[in-house]
Amino acid sequence: MIKKFFIQGEALRVLLLAFFVAAYFAIADVAAISNDTLVIATDGAFIMQGNMLFGIGSSGSTGTYAYEHLLTKNREGGYDSELANSWKSNDDATEWTFDLVDAQWHDGQPFTSEDVKFTNDYIKKNKLWLASVLSMVDHVECPDSKTVVFHMKSPSPAFLDDLSHCPGIYIIPRHIFENISDPTHYVDEKWIGTGPFKLDSMVPDQYVRLTANEDYHGKKPAIKEVIIKVITNKDSQVLALKSGEFDVVNDISPAVARSLEGADNIKIFTAPATRGYELGFNLKNYPTDNQEF
Repeated sequence: MIKKFFIQGEALRVLLLAFFVAAYFAIADVAAISNDTLVIATDGAFIMQGNMLFGIGSSGSTGTYAYEHLLTKNREGGYDSELANSWKSNDDATEWTFDLVDAQWHDGQPFTSEDVKFTNDYIKKNKLWLASVLSMVDHVECPDSKTVVFHMKSPSPAFLDDLSHCPGIYIIPRHIFENISDPTHYVDEKWIGTGPFKLDSMVPDQYVRLTANEDYHGKKPAIKEVIIKVITNKDSQVLALKSGEFDVVNDISPAVARSLEGADNIKIFTAPATRGYELGFNLKNYPTDNQEF
């Protein structure tokens, strides 16, 4: 689940993954945080060792600094723009049209509607993770470089929810992945995305270093550098937070959160999750196949 934090009123996008209805985060006093570097602790599960776009290998929210979706779901139940400025459907929701932002990939290549079409086709062709989310899409059309139309197999009023449901569909660069014939064995070591941060360096199971994308199409990051370090033990993370080694420790337990209340230079934040759940019935089997049931 993507969290957006605002430190001292500046739009610093700290992306953290929450698995609970209410997640607790311990953050060092904002007055003590450098405007240049933010250091975040992780247990290692979030450091990408495979391709985070397709769920291959160890992955998680780390890559969301670099890659983006068309849109994301916010805590009010609406949608926020990432690579789509606006979106609309026809009357029966069999067509969804997205107007795209002006953006470029981290290697300087322009982002276009062909990248969106390619992402849909590539994931489905290779039967990759989340291909089922796109199963209701019949085909994708690109009327121009900044417009993409999803033609659905049947009315799909919940398509925006499907696209934005955690972890969502990340848009990938066609000019790179069209040369990757076997994505199941591909390790993405460059992270050429469109997001607010670029990958600077990474050592699996040790750290990831990201730097601000000066050409980002949205609001520029307030922090110049984000370092995500691995400490597998949560108690050790908290001790490192107290000593000043880390600025942020996420997904701490309620008991640990209570123990840190009142500690000097540490603030506790509670972030309610936005994940939704549904109960579905198989209408082809007895007794739910009976309309009078």
